[in-house]
Amino acid sequence: MRFGARKRIGVVMLAATLLGLFGCGRTQGPQSSRDRPPPVSVVEEDGVWWFNSSAEEHLFVVGAELSEGPEASDVAELWTEQTLSEVLGGGFNTISPTVQIPKETFVDDLRVVSWPNSGSFDPPFAEDLVNPDDFYPDLFDEVFYGEARWQARVTSAFGRGAANLIGRSLGDSPSWAEPTDGKAHPWVEALLCRDEESVAKRRWVGLLRSRYDSAQAAGSVYGVVDRTWEEFAVRTEWPEAADEAAARTDGHLFLELIATRWYELRIGSLKDYDNGRVLALSDRINGPDAPAWLYPVLGQWVDVIYVVWPAGTPGRDAKLLEIHEGTGKPILVGASAASGAEYAEDVRRLAELPFVVGRIEEGPAPSEVELVEAANNQAQERHSSSGLSLP
Repeated sequence: MRFGARKRIGVVMLAATLLGLFGCGRTQGPQSSRDRPPPVSVVEEDGVWWFNSSAEEHLFVVGAELSEGPEASDVAELWTEQTLSEVLGGGFNTISPTVQIPKETFVDDLRVVSWPNSGSFDPPFAEDLVNPDDFYPDLFDEVFYGEARWQARVTSAFGRGAANLIGRSLGDSPSWAEPTDGKAHPWVEALLCRDEESVAKRRWVGLLRSRYDSAQAAGSVYGVVDRTWEEFAVRTEWPEAADEAAARTDGHLFLELIATRWYELRIGSLKDYDNGRVLALSDRINGPDAPAWLYPVLGQWVDVIYVVWPAGTPGRDAKLLEIHEGTGKPILVGASAASGAEYAEDVRRLAELPFVVGRIEEGPAPSEVELVEAANNQAQERHSSSGLSLP
């Protein structure tokens, strides 16, 4: 187990993603309003952001990740009792399960932030690449659309009616950082090598047509003699670009279309099936690698930005502020601390940032329980009086 004066309100209900948490419900049809728990929102009041609900106004999350569950049903009750004792004894007010855990763990004393451990899309990473088609899918075709809608439909059936769920993340984010050697992002390169039947390839050609007067003009950039747009569509191999700067700009613009489609389908579909009442956290974004161009995309689709960043990293507060200002959304931080003292300092630091709504400990539980409990118990008051203080 790991432990580790103005209001702008987005009213939304929160749902779980973990299979079997509360039993499988029907996956069709909108949720009846009679079954809905009181909605939860994110609120900015007097310059300070909070989670907020009718049951608990102004919540700053201090959470513990649960990455292990009971190995058998006959020990579930004991596991639950021990887990709740450790979590509540450490002053945590939230749990973040990454595995299926007993329903009884979701007690009224704890809020829940969950992210999927099964049935979700694996984000594409270059180091995992075997077949580009497997890891860099065509997000614009009917197959991916159907998969995204199916996942949203299934996911929306879980956790229905659980009033203490305050958010759900999509899991790990794809790496949106572009190569520093001037090449296009691997996802862009993979889609450009598709044939003319690919919807993404046709989107690419459409982008080129919006930027160049003719296929010949585009060809001069890419070092090819293609004279028609159809020749661009069927091409699956590309030489080194003759105009690297122009080609790099084309690739970047196409990557923005890919990212927009990623969040449009994954977040947008879930909101559709939950009747627009889901408080959607972003996928777990690696803070140092978050590109500025992604901020408007995230701001359009998600309610809370989930940023993963180790405790004690220099420059973190300034980057978090940049992400907040670029997206217009509050931030939940996932971090790990090596000791109780480091944990206490990290909670204090984040609680004093008015645009941060909480922290999830994603590492092993610090052994100095007294330091952890004291920091957690003081977090709410610290956040109430938070002011911006950057190095």
